[in-house]
Amino acid sequence: MVGATVFEGNPFAHLFILPDKESAAYFLNDLENIFEEQSLPSEKKRIIFYPTSYRKAYEIEKTDNVNVLLRTDVLNRLSGGKRKKY
Repeated sequence: MVGATVFEGNPFAHLFILPDKESAAYFLNDLENIFEEQSLPSEKKRIIFYPTSYRKAYEIEKTDNVNVLLRTDVLNRLSGGKRKKY
C-alpha cells in the first residue's frame, strides 16, 4: 500500500528495487491490480517492470536476450517524455 500511495501521490517516475525477481513480480502484480492496469496493452501501462539482463545472478556472461529487449523498451518509454511516466 505504501508503494501505491507514493505512486499515486507524485507525478515523477519512481523506482522500486526488490530483493529478487519473484518479489518484484508480486509487487508489480499488486500495483497493476490496485490501479486496474492488468488488462491494458503494455504501451498504455503506467507501471513498468525493468527485468535483470542475466539468466542467473552470478553468471554475467549468460545474458537473456528477451530481458535485454524488455529493458530497452522500458528505457525508451521513460526517455520519451511525451506522457507522464511512472
